[in-house]
Formats: sequence, C-alpha cells, structure tokens
Amino acid sequence: GVVLFFSFFLQQFGIIGATENGGFVLTEGDAAFITALYTVLVPITCIFMGKKPAFNVIIAALIALVGLFFICNVVGGNFTIYHVLLFLSAASFTCHILLIDRFTQSQDGVKLSCVQFLVMGFLSIICSILFDRDSVASVVQCGWQLLYVGVFSSAIAYTLQIISQKGANPTIVTIILSFESLFALCCELFLDLIYSRPINHTPLQFVGCFLMVVAVVVAQLDFTTKKSEVKS
Repeated sequence: GVVLFFSFFLQQFGIIGATENGGFVLTEGDAAFITALYTVLVPITCIFMGKKPAFNVIIAALIALVGLFFICNVVGGNFTIYHVLLFLSAASFTCHILLIDRFTQSQDGVKLSCVQFLVMGFLSIICSILFDRDSVASVVQCGWQLLYVGVFSSAIAYTLQIISQKGANPTIVTIILSFESLFALCCELFLDLIYSRPINHTPLQFVGCFLMVVAVVVAQLDFTTKKSEVKS
C-alpha cells in the first residue's frame, strides 16, 4: 500500500509538468513512456535478485519497450525534474510488481488487495488534507471521473493484477500491463471513427501496436524445450 501510494504520488506530480506546461516540459506521450519503463526495470531488478529471466523474455521486454516508444509518440526535449519524478514513479511501480510477486504466493489475493487500498487510501486522505487546496465543490464536479479511477482502474484492475500474478513470471506480467498504452491508442482511434474526428495517429504508432503483440508472443515461446528436443 505504501509503495503503490508513492507510485501514484510521483506519477501525478510528474504528469502535472506534462499537462500544465504542454510542449515546454514534456508531452503526455513522453510521460506515459517514462512511466512504462518498469517493463525493462523489472527484468533488470530480477537479475540482481538472482532470478534471471529467460532469454526470450528479456528480448520480449526490449521489443515491448520499442513498441511503447512508438505508441507514445515520444518527442523528447530538455531534461527536467518532471522526468525524474516519472522515472522514480516507474521504479516505484517496479517495486510494487516485485512485492506482489513475493507476497501473493502465500497470501490471499483479495485480502491483500483490501489491505493495500486501505493503507493507500489512508495515506492519500492525510496528504490531501495537508497539501490540497481544492474546494468540496471542485471534488464533486469531477466526482464521476474520481469514481471511475477509484473503482475500475484502481480497485478492480489492481485486484485482478494481484490475483493473476500468483505463479506468473513478473517480467511477462509487466509486458502485459504495458498494454494499457496500446488499449488507450485503440480506444482513442475507435472514438475518432465513431465521432468522425480526424485521425492524427502516426504510422509508427500502429507499428508500435504490432510490436507489442509480437512481444507477448515472444515472451510465451520456450526456446529451451525446443533445444532439448533437438539434442535428444
């Protein structure tokens, strides 16, 4: 709960620099890509922890990283404190994924999720009282958005993550989780078509979608088994 709190805390402060200052600091695509760097941070951390991922999984993580780079339409620019905050957020999400991998093996997933959000909610309320200056009216105004983020993308999504991570390879989990960028692009494209809005996506973004699918396929291949069969 503490780690997830800091993950969101750092991410939101980093995104403030992306949205309020637009192209001057970094774009939303840059912010999304930096946050998704946990895709490669997890396998790197696993190596230092003595849990070396399979070769195909490492290759899949690198392919996914390239795919994310294309999907997020990274522009780049001057290095700022917002870049640092988002990278620290990616590192914190990495710790969260590895902690879930550690504790979900022996704990009930739903109970673990409940305690996680209890801790995170308590810390968030305390910080909101201390630092936020928003009025009650402004919170009510965006009540539906807050409800959606709290129920769907937080409570339901992270509970499903905890349950599904039991017995799963953490690196493969990160590749699947990074599909949020692909889903966001596809949903945006779908809405553009429905409302007859101009499609402003670049061909490289669609190449990135293809690479993300390739990454998942490569991650599931078992080269070790094939080699042993050839030798036998």
